[in-house]
Amino acid sequence: MNRNHANAATSAVVALAMSGDREAFGQLVVGHSSSVRQFLRRLCRGDAAVADDLAQSTFEKAWRKRASFRGDGEVRSWLMQIAFNEFRQNLRKHPRSQTSVNLDESTEAEQLLSADDPRTEDLDRLLGELSETERAAMVLSYGHGYSHREIAEALAQPVGTVKSLIHRAKERIRQRFQISDPAGSNRNSAATTAPGVVAARSTTGEPACE
Repeated sequence: MNRNHANAATSAVVALAMSGDREAFGQLVVGHSSSVRQFLRRLCRGDAAVADDLAQSTFEKAWRKRASFRGDGEVRSWLMQIAFNEFRQNLRKHPRSQTSVNLDESTEAEQLLSADDPRTEDLDRLLGELSETERAAMVLSYGHGYSHREIAEALAQPVGTVKSLIHRAKERIRQRFQISDPAGSNRNSAATTAPGVVAARSTTGEPACE
């Protein structure tokens, strides 16, 4: 199946799912559950139990609100928007539940800003320095390879605001942990070491976080 046929098939599944076809909606859940859970685990700073509960709530709410999907954006961005809202609602109800830091994923941390910088801290500690919206923007950009437009859809923010969020988040992390900004050939080398993380690409082929 070529790309056009694959896209057409995906669009057909989405259309069926949003019309109330449970089997088609189940296909969407299978196709997106892993990325939604990963996104929520990063927001929850490693608390898998809370993240998995929020992921389940996300898909339950997506089913109930399926009529709100207008079809002019990506279904994955729509799902991430619901997931982000579920996370924020949970944070308001349980403000102390996100204070712990998981220190078991130093490899991912090393890939976030500079793959070969020995001063880079744990990913969850890095993200813990950010606001919830900055954290979400960084995870979607670096962890999931979303373009600025897709992040804007997921966070319900203007594209210009998303660019500012990502820039501010990177600067805050670099200043807090004294991480140098790799430039020129160093950045290209880092991108080779950690493709799709350090220099995540947008759907247009441009750096998603530049």
